[in-house]
Amino acid sequence: MTRKSTTGARSLKRRLKGILTRDFITTASVIAIGLALMAGAAKPMDLQGTAWQRAAERHPQIDAFMLYAIALIESGRTDQQGHLRPWPWALNVEGKPYFPATKQDALDLLSSHAGKSIDLGLLQVNTRWHGHRVAALPALLEPEINIEIGAAVLDEALSSAPGDLTTGIGRYHSSQPRRGRRYARHVLTLYQHLMHANEKQEERHD
Repeated sequence: MTRKSTTGARSLKRRLKGILTRDFITTASVIAIGLALMAGAAKPMDLQGTAWQRAAERHPQIDAFMLYAIALIESGRTDQQGHLRPWPWALNVEGKPYFPATKQDALDLLSSHAGKSIDLGLLQVNTRWHGHRVAALPALLEPEINIEIGAAVLDEALSSAPGDLTTGIGRYHSSQPRRGRRYARHVLTLYQHLMHANEKQEERHD
């Protein structure tokens, strides 16, 4: 990570220390992370130079690994190697998830559900609430555009709850406090696992 991304990650880690100790180790969180770990979601990765890092650098409140953790929860799918990855062509049509094999399949599905509320792409950007951010909805299936818009939405959510990381992340998912906190638990616990795995990898290379 660049120095800017590293600084953001350290700031998040300081805020996470108290939150996770206080009330985040729940049964649901442990199950979710256990499944993710078995699928290889938390293996070390290098996000430097990726769209994740570029988006994070434009939004100082977040970092690349936070975005990636959200994407795993929003659109995660196990690939042929058994690793959990965010899926760029994922759609959720009014509560029903779809994982088309190709971008064209996703575009066809989007067209067939025109007018409905749909969550699209890596960060499951909602067409009803955020469709105005692009000239045409198919653009939300472009990974870099989806990541940038998702980062902007998350940044706005965090800004709506200054000093309250839990509420801010929760608002990315839902305006309902209970649902939002439950979502934030999954995101922050997975984020911590991703950061821990990456730090271990970096230590081995030092």
